[in-house]
Amino acid sequence: MNVHIGTMSDPVAIPGMAHLCEHMVFLGSQKYPGENMYADFITSHGGSTNAFTDLEDTNFHFEIAPTQFKEALDIFSQFFICPLFTESATERELNAVDHENEKNIQNDAWRLHQLEHSLSKPGHDFHKFGTGNKQTLWTTPREKGIDTREELLKFHSKYYSANVMGLAILCKEPLDEMTRYVCELFGNTVNKKVKAPMWPEHPYGIDQLKRRVFAVPIKDTRKLELLWPCDYLHQWWESRPDHYLGHLLGHEGPGSLLSALKARSWVNSICAGGKGGATGFSFMSLSVDLTESGLDHVDDVVTMAYQYIAMLRAAGPQEWIVEEGRDLNIMNFKFKDNEKPRALVTGLAGSLHYYPLEEVVSGPYLWKNYEPKIIQDLMEKLVPENMLTILVSQAFASKANRKEKWYGVAYAIEPHDPELEAKWAEPELHESLKLPGPNAFIPHNYEIAPRDPDHSNLPRIIKNTALSRCWFKQDDEFNLPKGCITVAIRSSLSSNSPLNANLAWLYLRLFSDVFAEYSYDAALTRLNHDLNTTHYGIMLVVTGYTDKLGVLLETIMKTLTTFKPDESRVAVFREQYTRGLNNFKMAQPTTHADYRLGLLLKEGGWTTDELLECIDEMTLENLTAFIPQFLARIHMESLLFGNFTVDTALSLISVVEDTLVTNMKSKALPHSQQTRVRREVQLPDDCSYKFNCNNDIHSSSCIYNFYQLGLEDTHSTMLVELLHQIIKDPCFNTLRTQEQLGYIVGCYVRRGSGVHGLLFIIQSMKHPDYVDHRIETFLSTVKERLENLTDTDYQKHISGLVAARLAKPKKMKARHNRYWNEIATENYVFNREDIETAHVKTITQQQLVGFFKSNIAAKSSRRHKLSVRILSKSHRDGFIPQDDELDKYKADDKIQTAQTIEDHIDFKRSMQLFPLPKSAIHIPKITMSKL
Repeated sequence: MNVHIGTMSDPVAIPGMAHLCEHMVFLGSQKYPGENMYADFITSHGGSTNAFTDLEDTNFHFEIAPTQFKEALDIFSQFFICPLFTESATERELNAVDHENEKNIQNDAWRLHQLEHSLSKPGHDFHKFGTGNKQTLWTTPREKGIDTREELLKFHSKYYSANVMGLAILCKEPLDEMTRYVCELFGNTVNKKVKAPMWPEHPYGIDQLKRRVFAVPIKDTRKLELLWPCDYLHQWWESRPDHYLGHLLGHEGPGSLLSALKARSWVNSICAGGKGGATGFSFMSLSVDLTESGLDHVDDVVTMAYQYIAMLRAAGPQEWIVEEGRDLNIMNFKFKDNEKPRALVTGLAGSLHYYPLEEVVSGPYLWKNYEPKIIQDLMEKLVPENMLTILVSQAFASKANRKEKWYGVAYAIEPHDPELEAKWAEPELHESLKLPGPNAFIPHNYEIAPRDPDHSNLPRIIKNTALSRCWFKQDDEFNLPKGCITVAIRSSLSSNSPLNANLAWLYLRLFSDVFAEYSYDAALTRLNHDLNTTHYGIMLVVTGYTDKLGVLLETIMKTLTTFKPDESRVAVFREQYTRGLNNFKMAQPTTHADYRLGLLLKEGGWTTDELLECIDEMTLENLTAFIPQFLARIHMESLLFGNFTVDTALSLISVVEDTLVTNMKSKALPHSQQTRVRREVQLPDDCSYKFNCNNDIHSSSCIYNFYQLGLEDTHSTMLVELLHQIIKDPCFNTLRTQEQLGYIVGCYVRRGSGVHGLLFIIQSMKHPDYVDHRIETFLSTVKERLENLTDTDYQKHISGLVAARLAKPKKMKARHNRYWNEIATENYVFNREDIETAHVKTITQQQLVGFFKSNIAAKSSRRHKLSVRILSKSHRDGFIPQDDELDKYKADDKIQTAQTIEDHIDFKRSMQLFPLPKSAIHIPKITMSKL
């Protein structure tokens, strides 16, 4: 359900009201008053639910096992007819909104987003603070004598009207049947004849333009954005002038603006096109990621941007570009992968407000008309007198003399230099800036490959040598002219030292930089590639239309093995890499907790500090020596899935092998070094460890409580998943909804190297010691919860888990990724879903209770607990319970006293390692002597 009302409709006196309303809607209705009934029903039947609030839309959505869809829809419908909005729930959800806002306070994306709002006209609805916090939603209104709950009821009563609601449903029932059912359920939704808001006045007028804003980020980033206010762009959805200009301004091929700026080492990336806005107004934006040198040449970067715009004006709108874009859009719509159900209906519900009914499905993909005048009119908005420049860098800390109200962003404002504006208004044409040529990667052959005579339902090995192992599965599910290739190249040098790990990253980053111009046209046709470092080497993924896939793959391999690194670009990316490692300190507490847990449990691995220590050795000389050594001894394992025959697959993988052998003289890696899986630390029985780490950036702390459960096998895997299925919603309801410990609260199954366990994650303003106690208190209720389940409820959870696990991937790449995960972990259980869902049906309630008592319950002698705590400054001095915590916190002899880990390396030295899991498929050992 998409309600066409968002944060721009907030009451002026209560910023965040639309967001609070979104939080409140799901917490009970007159027909179904239980606060947690909806969430419990959805999750217990293998589903999920969520919502979001935007400038002019609020979207609510769920997915569930098909057998329970009608009942879930009945519960869902009541939220838009007779929600309760109880006083107790209102006060609790105020805290949830506040925690959500607090999570984003140190996030640069949120900070800069709000800065653009705060720089707009005061009094315009765009100027508002949409997220809200406890101060705006509770404290300040109370001081003014405003009752927040009463205002919430008024807001819902005023705006939640049938005529501004868009409903999209995907289900298995016949259309006529579901139409009658929907009319029955939603027929009582009141049509209040609300007029959907429009904003014909732009929030950026003359007083907001012709200025440069200097903003100071939290992370060490450098960004330049040129922002031009313009008319409402969606009114031209059939001719898409913003897409035309964004396509050209953001192009990355030869003759592009990016190409010229990269040649001068001023920028690394570019993004352009229509941006943000609401019904009545929009923006055009051009944004670049600046290098150190680029920060010193900002005016030159802007000049070159206007030189490119001048070239576009001189050339005039090009009909062939529109025709090419139209053909690409039609192709991509015709051969579009199925979407995940929840993503599909979420998008469709929103599109109901923006497209004619008959175009709701296809509208976002269409480019119907060539309208040169509309393109020219929009181009006339891209002028310096209609521009705001936003420059982001920590270099402006001393210049910043203002603070943004809601996020505290430090910034300064200066008028544009009139001489520069005059230069930008009439720039000289630049000889290197040109229109792109026709796209050579547009496919022409959409035929489906003939069926493999040895067709298998699961991937099979079609090549196995000392150098390479190739898995193949012909698609018989999606019937699209597309394919997916993953190639993992194992090298013993990849991560045997921090320097080699750094050099491997630099090698691939320089390759991407060199290859970007060539591959950009391929990406426009949805023919994509991804090349990244891994702990064991590098992994190449190529996906898209099979007609031109081989061309791209061959050029990737040729470029990868022949390009010569440029010293100036080495310096640029070494500096970028250094900033990235240093910026990790500013990451969310949850990110740090996850990183620390991995360091404690995974064999090997380098810390960010260890990587930083050898940054100076990331030189052109060392890189040049490293590359041939890196690829001298390798082992490849690959998977080809999609519209291929066996012969085509063998030919494609031979391109990879032959190029490496010919250009890099690659030879087979010894069999003993071919495994790609790192082993996991085995925690001893009856243990409780904690590891503390400080974070000086965020005001909240975080705790990761991991309960290790041993090696995976079918029985234990399904016991863990069933336990998680049953307790995940009560965990969320207890620790987040009821106790309001934080916005990020969850219980998950963690897997790594064949070892699994239960993981509780909470980011909170409360001290981790207190949060740990609340997690343990919740766990102390689980045994009774499991024992008290009725047989009906128990079977309901099993059915929900089975339905979720048997849900088929909607995209070809998702199916490919499932297969690849089995290969990457060396398990090779390609029919895992069938095996495990059949087994979970045999697990008894008594077995599940026994599993919990033996492995997770506080008094179990086989309990293995590891708690990682990220401590904010306010939590460094130990835990002293606050008044609101005293009644819930007490010394508890059921909770083990944790042993503190001082150093992760010393800790791992004292631990045993789990063995690697045994592969389901025996693969013969191939050595060089057998070639």
